[in-house]
Amino acid sequence: MVLDCSKPETHSQHHHSPQTSGSGQNDDYLGTDASKASSAVKNQREAKTKLPAVNERPRRKIQKPRRYLAYSATHELVREASRIVETKDLPYYAFTASAELASSLSETTVTEPDPLTYKEAIESKSKDRWIQAMQEEWEALETMNTFEHVKELPNGRKAIKCRWVYKRKPLPKLRYKARLVIKGFMQLYGIDYQETFAPVAKIATIRLLLSCIVNGYKLHQMDVQTAFLNPDLSDDECVYMELPDGFVNQMTKYLRLRKSLYGLKQAPRAWYKEIDHYLTSIGFKASAYDPNLYLHKDGHTMLVLYVDDLLIAVAPKHRASTSSVTPDQIQSTIKKLVELLSGKYKMVDLGRPTSFLGIQIEISDNCIKIHQTEYIEKVLK
Repeated sequence: MVLDCSKPETHSQHHHSPQTSGSGQNDDYLGTDASKASSAVKNQREAKTKLPAVNERPRRKIQKPRRYLAYSATHELVREASRIVETKDLPYYAFTASAELASSLSETTVTEPDPLTYKEAIESKSKDRWIQAMQEEWEALETMNTFEHVKELPNGRKAIKCRWVYKRKPLPKLRYKARLVIKGFMQLYGIDYQETFAPVAKIATIRLLLSCIVNGYKLHQMDVQTAFLNPDLSDDECVYMELPDGFVNQMTKYLRLRKSLYGLKQAPRAWYKEIDHYLTSIGFKASAYDPNLYLHKDGHTMLVLYVDDLLIAVAPKHRASTSSVTPDQIQSTIKKLVELLSGKYKMVDLGRPTSFLGIQIEISDNCIKIHQTEYIEKVLK
């Protein structure tokens, strides 16, 4: 646009003098616009240079979460309480979380989620139930000779830390469970573990077995307590662990695991090999379709294994023949199998299944309904 205006100006200087003043006014007008634009750009640059320095800006205050602020105070109180008590008054393992100490730091709430840490457990409204659950877990570990005590670690070895995992199980009856879990992510391949793979039952197998209820199958549910603690660790897989929170020992600081423990990378594989060997010894055989579906040699008994959850199914007829099985024979078969499993492992007899792997099961005459309402409600919360 400026170039178009400059041509008439040059022409008017040589031939048409009256137009010179008009063209000059246009030039002045354009020059004014250019000067305004340049001054605006200059003002913007000056405004940027006048911004305060980074160091002069007010810093945002960063506060740690409450549980970390209170952790140091809790730790000091627990340590001081363990110092005051004389050694002769302590059992071989003393539980340091007393009710008085927990009540002084607790904040009761109407509805509480499952605690994530040991500190949250002893400060929760249900602290007595969680303390009892931890004691039961520890006694089970001692009874099964899961570990042995070590004063010092061998040269070049490090002890792996552990933690408590808390869980409420509402169905079929409300239970408080505390499980001691080792931090397996600290293990080193080739030193602490070798193979880790272990199969689990297919969800299609479980759904198929549940659908057989309509055809007269009788189902019975069982749960293996501390399943991963049953298999022994090989001599090549030597694992050392620190004492868990809440338990102190005046003699030793470390534990050498004799048996598998939850959290170990090789724990699922060791448990699967253990339970597979036992089921085979009492007449079961793994299915070619699913290695966790076991068929008994009697021709009418099946068992589905999903880690430590078992589902027993007894058919009203033999697979290889058309002969039927009476209700008394079905109940006798279930009772015998429950006794065999309970004699080998520490089991929980849950009876008729109402919930399996988070799936709610409702059984009525010639009808079965499965849903996950509880899981959906938990997710929506």
